Amino acid sequence: MKIVLSVFLFSAMLLGQATPSSNQPSQSSSPQAPAAAGPRGEMSPNREMREERRQQMMQQHQQAMAEMKADMEKMRRMVVMMRSEALKVQDVSTRDAMQTNADLWGALLDHMQKHMTQMEQMPHPGMGMGMGMRPGTQPPEEKPKQ
Repeated sequence: MKIVLSVFLFSAMLLGQATPSSNQPSQSSSPQAPAAAGPRGEMSPNREMREERRQQMMQQHQQAMAEMKADMEKMRRMVVMMRSEALKVQDVSTRDAMQTNADLWGALLDHMQKHMTQMEQMPHPGMGMGMGMRPGTQPPEEKPKQ
């Protein structure tokens, strides 16, 4: 009885190795590339999405910088107007207060300009950029998950 059972298990084991199982890919089908890798020159879908997101972020950054520059120019013109209006006031204490106000706004604008200059010199934000990467470098290739 033990011999019959042993032969049965042995033959079942051999049969299982000879036929491909449903959860293993058959050898006759074409080999599949890993999900993260494609033919040369193609990016994986995840990488394409990250690249698109990075491009969107760069465009948003550039748009925000342009808008901020325009706002700052408008504010500078207003500070010039404040200074010229202060010169027309006869009351010394009022004139000094208006000049102090204009000086404070000018100092704020100078501070903002310094930050704007720093932001322009920094690498553009995005997936990977600004996180230790330099402009012109590519993020490392993704390794397929197994």
